[in-house]
Amino acid sequence: MEHKNKLRATASSEGGRVHTESLVDRFSNLPLEVAHHILSFLDIEELTRFSCGSKGCRELSLSAPSLNFCFSSVDTSTCELRVKLLNTLDRFLFHRRDNKIQSFYLFWDGHYIEEGNYKAYYLCSNENF
Repeated sequence: MEHKNKLRATASSEGGRVHTESLVDRFSNLPLEVAHHILSFLDIEELTRFSCGSKGCRELSLSAPSLNFCFSSVDTSTCELRVKLLNTLDRFLFHRRDNKIQSFYLFWDGHYIEEGNYKAYYLCSNENF
């Protein structure tokens, strides 16, 4: 990646004039392999947050070769929430287009529904496809 300087506008107290400061985006200066290695430690929720930073961050997150989909911190208590999560995963993979995947980790657990005195392990019917 080539060296990129970003300009940041800052307001001063002098009549509302705007000054620009030169900023260095250090993450963009890293070699692609190093940036991908750093992103490989993020789960999908963190990778999604990173992708919201800029267009460059989005492109980098979509090209990450290591994907970690562990939904332990996501509310999957109802079938509707689980189907929405599957839809989000599907859209994410669609937007990757032809980017190769070297490592793919998916942890998808059923949920429990109380039936009488015990809890039953359950997968929603829409999850079977």
